[in-house]
Amino acid sequence: MYVQRLIYLRILISLFFVVLVGMTLHCSPTTPTCSNGTLPDGSCRQDKDAQVEMIVSDPSPFERNNPEPTPSEQDTPETVQETPSKESPQDAQNQLCNTSSECTASEYCSPEGKCVPQLCTPSTKRCAGQTPEQCKNDGSGWSALTACQSGTSCENGTCVQTGPCQKGDTRPCYTGPAGTKDTGVCKSGTQTCGDSGWSTCQGETLPEVNDESCDLCDQKDNDCDGQTDEKCNCILGKVRTCYSGPTNTQGVGVCKSGTSTCTKQSNGFCSWGACQGELTPATEICGTSKDEDCDGQIDE
Repeated sequence: MYVQRLIYLRILISLFFVVLVGMTLHCSPTTPTCSNGTLPDGSCRQDKDAQVEMIVSDPSPFERNNPEPTPSEQDTPETVQETPSKESPQDAQNQLCNTSSECTASEYCSPEGKCVPQLCTPSTKRCAGQTPEQCKNDGSGWSALTACQSGTSCENGTCVQTGPCQKGDTRPCYTGPAGTKDTGVCKSGTQTCGDSGWSTCQGETLPEVNDESCDLCDQKDNDCDGQTDEKCNCILGKVRTCYSGPTNTQGVGVCKSGTSTCTKQSNGFCSWGACQGELTPATEICGTSKDEDCDGQIDE
């Protein structure tokens, strides 16, 4: 009995495997062999479908010669190279000056084309150690001259002998303020070597007035500052007659002229002061036997 059951069990197991294998073979689809390829649904592509796809996918001659631009070509903006503008000749002529002659007497034309105050008085000299320097003609700065040699020293922009002198030797000299020699009326003089050495400076011309005073109003640079008759309305210290009343009353009756003196004013200019000592017309006073109103009549 036991043996029979075991046989039946083996038979059932064998049948189960047979059925399982059969179902597997039945459910596995056979992939067809398509000469024209397959469609997305797995079926074979027909001849007309292949022809349509070939027509669609094959680019036309125009498309082959004019391909669509890539995204990078479409998105990249065109770069325009700007040419920097050049300064026109008209702009270059709009400078304040081209030469110092276009500036005032106390200015020079700077490298930037602007009139600026002079740095020194033209043609004046000074010493930079043992090297004389002379101010340029336009006042734009100093130019170095030949350095003083051994046995000489730089004084007021000139090399002068400093060692023992030989009797009869001469040398230029100037005792005025620095920067005034050979400017305006000022000029150097001469020293002569004698038994006791160098003599005093002879023949030099020094400033006739200092910088605190006015020029002499004689068309000359008397203070040797490079300017002529500046701040000059009158000659400092000069006296003149004056009268501030009506012109037809001067010298009539009690009226008489006075005097005015040229003085330096608070603004630095020399001008005539108030008229002192004058008598101008006044109200007539009866009984004085005087012509106070200066009309030529007494006690009228």
